[in-house]
Amino acid sequence: MRTRTYCFETSAEGKTFQVQATPFTIVTKETRYRVSCNEGPVHIFAWDENLNRFSAIKEGIDRLSEKLVSAISMELQSIEHKKAA
Repeated sequence: MRTRTYCFETSAEGKTFQVQATPFTIVTKETRYRVSCNEGPVHIFAWDENLNRFSAIKEGIDRLSEKLVSAISMELQSIEHKKAA
């Protein structure tokens, strides 16, 4: 089965970002996403039970702003809802 990469635009802090998100499944059957903004570094997004949304994990120097993480999270949740339908 071929993995689909989702491409979408989102806005945060007055800027527009071109986002590519590719889902992958880990051994626990949890879906995570490899996310790149404006063809930049890849960030891993996973479901955060405490925040009840997707959140960037294991970020290093190239941290994403909280507003951008929130905007991307809303798009990823929309993707998940469409996949479940």
